[in-house]
Amino acid sequence: MSQNILKMKAPAKINYVLEIGEKRKDGFHEINTVFQTISLYDELTFSEAARDIEVQTDSTSLKETEKNLVFRAANLLRRVKNINKGAKIILKKNIPIGSGLGGGSSDAACTLRGLNKIWNLNLPEADMINYAAQLGADVPFFLKGGLATGKGKGEKLSNVGAGMKPRLPLVVICPPFGISTAEVYRIWDEENYSSRGRGLDEFMRAIYKKDMRCIAEALFNDFEDLVIKKHPVIAEVKQALMKTGALGALMSGSGSAVYGIFPDEKTADNAVELLGSQGNALKAFTV
Repeated sequence: MSQNILKMKAPAKINYVLEIGEKRKDGFHEINTVFQTISLYDELTFSEAARDIEVQTDSTSLKETEKNLVFRAANLLRRVKNINKGAKIILKKNIPIGSGLGGGSSDAACTLRGLNKIWNLNLPEADMINYAAQLGADVPFFLKGGLATGKGKGEKLSNVGAGMKPRLPLVVICPPFGISTAEVYRIWDEENYSSRGRGLDEFMRAIYKKDMRCIAEALFNDFEDLVIKKHPVIAEVKQALMKTGALGALMSGSGSAVYGIFPDEKTADNAVELLGSQGNALKAFTV
C-alpha cells in the first residue's frame, strides 16, 4: 500500500451576519449570511494505509464513526466515484463541537479535498461543490474558505475578492457547552420568530470601505436573542468582550461561541488574559 501521507488544516468560521428567512418546502430555511474563515483549525492526516475507510479521532464526542462528517464525506466520495481504495484519516479536534464555528463542516470539506488528492481523482470544482452540498449547507463554503456571502440554505456562495478581506484581530470565547443547530431551528419555528435583519448591504458597504469600526457595528445574528433566552451566559460573554476593548461582539451561527473584533493585537492579547475565566478564550485572525 502507498505510504503517501497528506496533512491538512480545516479552519473554523464565524458568521458576520446571519438572517433567517422563510421555511422552504424541503424543511430548510432561506438564509442570508456572511461567512469568514479564521485561524483556528482542526488537523487532518490522510493516507492509504487502510483497506476501508478508517477514521481515528481524539474527540470522545466523535467516537461513533458513522455519524462523523469525515466518515460520511469519505464514503460519499468512495461510493459516487466507485473507488476501490481505502483511506486512514486521523482527525485532531481543536474547534469545539457544537460551537457554531463550523468544525464538522470544515472537516468534511477538508476530507473531500484531501481524498481528491491522495486518490488522484482530479475532480472538477463543480463536482466537489455538489458532493459538499450533500453533506451539509455550510460544507461548500469550506472548499475555498475566505470571505463569502451565502444564500439559499447557505450553499449559494459569492466569494468576496481577496483585496477586500480585512485581517481582523479576534477573540473567540467558547462556553463549556454545545448547542444543536437543529434544536435552535425547531424553537425558531415553534415560537414563530421572524427576522429582524437589515440585509447584507450595510455590512458589505463596511467591508468595501475596509472600515473596522463599521464592520463591527454591522454584525448581526437572528439566532442570538433566541439562544440567550436559554443560555444567558452568551450575553455575559458578549458584554465581557466589549468591556475588554472589542469594537463589536456576536454569537457565531447557532452558538455557543462568541467572538469579538478588536482594534489591534495588543488589545486582543489583553482580553484573552483577562477573560480566561469566561471559558476557552482564544486569539485568532480572519484568514
